[in-house]
This record gives sequence, C-alpha cells and structure tokens, in this order.
Amino acid sequence: MSSNEISIGRSNLNDIIIENKVVSGFHAKLVIKGDGSLWIHDLNSTNGVFLNGKRITGKARVMPQDEIRLGTFPFNWQQAILVTSSDNENTGVYDTDSSKISISHDKPQKTSKTKLVWVAAVVVLVGVGIALALTTNVVEQTKEVVAAISNDWDPKNDPIQYDISCLVQETEGGSLIKTIGDAKKDVLGTQDVNITIEEEEEIGQEVKKEIEGEYEYSNDPSYTQGIKKIYDNLINELPNPRFDYEIHVVESEIVNAFTAGGQIFIFTGIIDFAESDDELACIIGHEIYHNELGHITEKLKELKIARNWLGEGWGDLAYYVSSLLSTSFNQENEVYCDLYGLDLAVSAGYSGCAGIEFWTRMSENEGESGKNIFDKFSRSHPYSDERVSCNRTHIDNNYYHSCK
Repeated sequence: MSSNEISIGRSNLNDIIIENKVVSGFHAKLVIKGDGSLWIHDLNSTNGVFLNGKRITGKARVMPQDEIRLGTFPFNWQQAILVTSSDNENTGVYDTDSSKISISHDKPQKTSKTKLVWVAAVVVLVGVGIALALTTNVVEQTKEVVAAISNDWDPKNDPIQYDISCLVQETEGGSLIKTIGDAKKDVLGTQDVNITIEEEEEIGQEVKKEIEGEYEYSNDPSYTQGIKKIYDNLINELPNPRFDYEIHVVESEIVNAFTAGGQIFIFTGIIDFAESDDELACIIGHEIYHNELGHITEKLKELKIARNWLGEGWGDLAYYVSSLLSTSFNQENEVYCDLYGLDLAVSAGYSGCAGIEFWTRMSENEGESGKNIFDKFSRSHPYSDERVSCNRTHIDNNYYHSCK
C-alpha cells in the first residue's frame, strides 16, 4: 500500500477490498496530501462516489464529520484508515450491511506521518463524539480539537470564500461607503476604459523613478536578504502572476509599503515595526494582490478619464499614481488585499494570524481620536481594528485554525 494513497474496490489488488456487488473493481481511492488533508477520488466507478449524499465528480476533500458511500454501500472511511495505518495483524472491519471490508497484505505496509495525523484525528473524533454526544456542537468542537493537534492551516472551503461584509455591516458608515463607491464607477464610466498590462508596467517604472529621486534603497542585508527570501516564497506560491514583479527595500522610517505596475516598495520603517517574517509575508502578499486584483488598473482608468476631461497637461502621471494609489471609497479593496495576502502567506508556510497581530498593534497606535462617520467616509484605508475583525472573520470562516 502506498504511504499516502489507499485504493478501494472489489479487486484483490486494492488496499481496501469490499466484497459488494455495487462496488466496482477499482472504485475509489483515498489520498492523504503532504499538508495532511484527505481527499477521495472516484476512479470512474459504475455506481459513483457520494460525499454527504452528493455524487462527486473527480475528487473531493473529506472532513472528519463527512459520510462516504460507494454506490449504495456506506463506506466507514475512519475505520479503514485506522486499519490500513496500523502495524498489527488486524485484517478487516465490517460495515452496516455486513459486507466484508478486508485489507490487502499483498503489498508492503507503510505508516506515513500524515496518516498518523488522521489516525489521531479519528481517535479524537470518536472520543469527543462519545463525551459530547448530547450536545449540539459536537462537530465544531471536534474540528477545533483536531486543528489543535495538527496546528495546521487546513482550509474549510475549496475554493476559499472572500466575504467583506465585516467591513460593510460592522463599520460605522460602511454601507454608505459601499453605495457611493459603487456609484462612482457608474458615474465615471470606468467600465468603458481599457488599460493594458504594458500601461501598468509603464506607470510602475515612472513611480520607481520618482522613488529613486526622493529616497535611497537599503543596502543593509538584514533588511534586503530577509525581504527577498519572504518575497521569493510568496511568488513561488502565486499561480500565473500578472507581472514580472520586482521588490525594493526603501530606506525610510515611514511605516509604509505600496505598489504600482508590478513594482513593490517596502520601507524599512514598516520592516522595523513588524515583529516577524509572518507579518511581513502578509504585508508583501497584500501589495502583490493590489496588482493581481486589478486595483491599480482601476486607478489608471480614473486617471485617463480625468485627463480627457481636463486636458493632457493636467497633473503629473507618476505623482498621481504614487500619491493617490489608494483613494477614497477604496477601503473594500484594502480589505480584499488583506485577505488574499493572508491566504498567499499561509500557502507559503507563514502564519495567517500575523495579520491580526500586525493590525492590532497599528490599532493601538491609532487610538480612538477622529473615529467618526465623517473621518471614516474620507479615509482611503479602513481603521486598523476593522482590519483585525475582517482578518479574524476570514480565518474563522475558511480555516480549521484558531488565532489568539
């Protein structure tokens, strides 16, 4: 048996042999990935694989509370993993319809680390289920225990869900900001303006020239090497990036980072403020996604319209982009970038809780002064405590992980 796959079917060549007429010769397989997640694959079976009563197509992720049927046969996958992962001579288990499930010993047996994690999860599932059988939140409490054992970042949703109602519903004036922000696009007619990647890259180069004229890049390896390593880890996890990104460490005490046209600028002030590589990964991921989500494109569309109205001589292109990169009514974009950046950091092996830690400290610096609907309305970024709330809600909704 493979260390991370368990084949299931009627044939004696399977790891799990099910002697039932509704089960195909090679019906399905369980796959345990390197991150500890469990998936079931339908091997083109005649009667299908059903997860929680719904027939799957191809493959689907399996969670501790999930039920699996092979055709009409109820497959006790928890017991199957326990048996196949054991080193003893246990030869089989029986399911509810008395059809035999046996274990093939024709292939060498191995016990993988990821299987042991799932064995522990199943044991916890059974133990907690017995102890809390009369409660209404058995499943959620079991998930939390399993997450605590593995301390991993297994996602609950595939794909991950992005919901920023935390900003609109829980923020004073949030619904007003969304309404006006949406209306602005219609009034300006940005949907009718086209911006090319080449135009975005041109802006990025102009902004780069402006930065180089006003600041110096850091040559301190304690800054540059650490940032380069984090950046490389993130880019390696980014599917089909829109740009050939460049990252620059700017020598300045300003706590800031921004981006334009694939050029990312991170100031030494924000590096000093951050307390871990995890926090910096969330920050850099945030800036990457301003580009990936087309937020810079939207600003350039507004600029094109303004120049058409006011003439070619209006304003300096690079100055406009660098100074007004995130204009009013753009708080939603900032939150989206927080969440996408968090996910990118997690996929690269960093802690998504770091974003909460970073914005919590930023919130302490902000204090309560000026927090009113008028200030909120004119701000280009959400308040830091709102970003903490949105980050926490995103993690709670999408990961089997709990942040302090």
